[in-house]
Amino acid sequence: MYLKLLELKKQDMFVSLYYDPDNIDSFIFGKTDAIDEDNIVMRLYNNLGEPDGLFLMAVDDVIRLEYGDAYSERMKKLIGNVTDIPSGISKPVLDSFIAYCMNGGRLTRFELDGSGTFNVFGFIESVKGGIVTVRQVDEVYGKSDGVTCFRIDDITSMDCDSPKMRAIKRLYDMNQGR
Repeated sequence: MYLKLLELKKQDMFVSLYYDPDNIDSFIFGKTDAIDEDNIVMRLYNNLGEPDGLFLMAVDDVIRLEYGDAYSERMKKLIGNVTDIPSGISKPVLDSFIAYCMNGGRLTRFELDGSGTFNVFGFIESVKGGIVTVRQVDEVYGKSDGVTCFRIDDITSMDCDSPKMRAIKRLYDMNQGR
């Protein structure tokens, strides 16, 4: 799948990626922002054609991809001629995406060990010795919720910059008196 995804990135194609074996009808839609042999970062759009953040997942988790179909054509019309600013994420993609989130002070969600849900939500404080330290944030009220640590090798997927995360970041900043 890596070679096909790389080809579609070079062609700047919109693509639907299916990755959930428990729900083979669900997918994410967008363009490839960065890719290496292990991971892919997608610039996502929601079904209304609005930007929906960046999403990292393992290339091996892609079950199926679709492009050039009626849905892609519909979405291209909704999205329009938007020129995305490249994130600057490079190889190795996982390390670069973590640095992008940490250095940009972005709220980030992590799925760990293939759990099927996002287990951690917060700001990346550090990455040392293969351990990621995150200052957790409550996903509803935007309040600080302690610190957690986990192995970088246990990250299955992660995302940032969705509209929901930007809203929670605003609440967090208000809660911090900013």
